Amino acid sequence: MNPETPVPPDANVASSCIETEPEHPADASVILLHGGGGQNREFLAMLDHFTPDRSRTRFILPNAPERPLSLFGGVSMRAWFDVVHADLQRDVDTQGIHHSVDGLQGLIEREIQRGIPCERIVIGGFSQGGVIALLAGAGYPQALAGVIALSAYWPQPALPVAELAHSADRPPVFIGHGRDDDLVSLALAEQARQTMEALGHAVQFRVYPTGHAVAADELSAIKVWVSTVLG
Repeated sequence: MNPETPVPPDANVASSCIETEPEHPADASVILLHGGGGQNREFLAMLDHFTPDRSRTRFILPNAPERPLSLFGGVSMRAWFDVVHADLQRDVDTQGIHHSVDGLQGLIEREIQRGIPCERIVIGGFSQGGVIALLAGAGYPQALAGVIALSAYWPQPALPVAELAHSADRPPVFIGHGRDDDLVSLALAEQARQTMEALGHAVQFRVYPTGHAVAADELSAIKVWVSTVLG
């Protein structure tokens, strides 16, 4: 078992990836996207919480490309799309979001080509990564195992709900959010929940006594939820 095998970057979604190969042949894949300003290695200590069986699950952890973020005066950092205002629904970087959604869906396609059935693929992310996971999961034309969005939101102008009418299969969704999150408000998480439910997704929505972070209780709930969707 090689826990950190670099794989060629997907040109649409990542400048580099960490990929974990399980001890036995993989029968499920989990793709996790970090938040803006973060990096893929942040998920390495959490992987046991994203699978019922680590010995048969492949993890793909892409890195976002570095780009200047307008909200921080043009300072460059890893991000899936630009952020212009603290009001996350203003001047949304629709092009950047679509580019990253396409890239994540490309990674899903690659796992299918490698023999993992679509219904055995979970996608998820934190903050910006969760935004991309929600949009990619809602718009993907086949039934994924599930979508995880942590401290995330649905950017309303980026992908109108009407554009998703063709997507018949709706994977279950886990949304976890900090009650005291001062970067992505709880109200935005509630909007994401309402949007996903309106699209026909079964949503498990959990709120935790934390800020813009992942709580220990949240990780425990994720493991239970992933065990349900992957079996």
